Amino acid sequence: MLEIPYGTQQPESVNLQGLKRPGGPTFDPLTGNLFIADLDLNKVFVYAPNNENALRSFNVGFGACILGSGMIKNGEYIFVPDCGTSGTVSVFKHDANKPITSWSFDTGIGACCVAFKPAGVP
Repeated sequence: MLEIPYGTQQPESVNLQGLKRPGGPTFDPLTGNLFIADLDLNKVFVYAPNNENALRSFNVGFGACILGSGMIKNGEYIFVPDCGTSGTVSVFKHDANKPITSWSFDTGIGACCVAFKPAGVP
């Protein structure tokens, strides 16, 4: 996984440990922690800012490509879509290891990406 540091145009490795095939990341706006799904390990890894070792990981049971994060009623949530064929999005509190709910959509295909639109945004 690479990043382009502020003020440069040169990508640099962030040297995150534990990942096999990382998917799209999302940031926790409350803590600055980085959440990254691993498509092969069926887990989400959580990294503190400027730390290459995971704080924790949790099993999601499927590969996720693009994660989403957002606030609902003063709570921070992570949205993890199933890239397989289920069309399921599991919802986790930002500090939990088990989903609080799962939403299933009859898409006929996987839900590879998810975006979060806060309330009040047109």
